[in-house]
Amino acid sequence: MTFPREGLAAIALTGTVAAAVIATSVWRRSWPLWLLGYVMMLVTAWVALTFRAAPAAPSAVTPAPESAASPDASRPIDVVAASMSTRHSR
Repeated sequence: MTFPREGLAAIALTGTVAAAVIATSVWRRSWPLWLLGYVMMLVTAWVALTFRAAPAAPSAVTPAPESAASPDASRPIDVVAASMSTRHSR
């Protein structure tokens, strides 16, 4: 996972606080402090997941141009027949 720079400070801060609380709980042999340290580790994981960078979008496949996909692409367009107007005699 990659993290943006803005999130690294928050992750480091919450991780340091969690480690300090766990170290204090071991030093004092305190069950409530150990539980608080565990909750702080969960908060650190939540902060890390919140600040993770979005995955890169898959590369879009560019479709082929319409003229290349058409089977009649090699045949010239008949402009003369389309532009001729017919006159009706009365």
